[in-house]
Amino acid sequence: MGTPTILYGKKGKPLHTEMDTIHVEGEEELAVTTSRREHSVFVTKSWVGAEANTRIATPRAKGTLEILDLVVSGSKKAAGTLTIRWNDGTTTDTLFVGSVDDAAINIAVAFTGKIEGWKGAYLEYTTVSAWVGSLLITYVHHLLPGLTYAEWNSRR
Repeated sequence: MGTPTILYGKKGKPLHTEMDTIHVEGEEELAVTTSRREHSVFVTKSWVGAEANTRIATPRAKGTLEILDLVVSGSKKAAGTLTIRWNDGTTTDTLFVGSVDDAAINIAVAFTGKIEGWKGAYLEYTTVSAWVGSLLITYVHHLLPGLTYAEWNSRR
């Protein structure tokens, strides 16, 4: 049996209990996490050929997406590229471009900044040339109305 970690609210009411099944009973520890890590979801995509404007994730209602992690791997292929971008149907903004022309691509990034899109911007990818690859993105949905593209663009 593990040691319970209990999160209390401002009024002393227990909000959540997490059982620790890793540590030895009786050991004391402080467990800290963030709402981003607790409420994140992930999506994986893979391809074997050229794909255009393939949607990865879509925000809810008028909210936004915030990217937490990005993992990309793929084979070497002459003139092959991967582009990941934000798109709201009108405006696009490139997040990542990787080339597999000279070497295979392998990248894993745990973002520490707030990599959040604007209101209604979804994530999509495009591959050029027939090469084998995959990606994994973890993200969270922000439910409050996001910034317009103009507001978002002025803050970067």
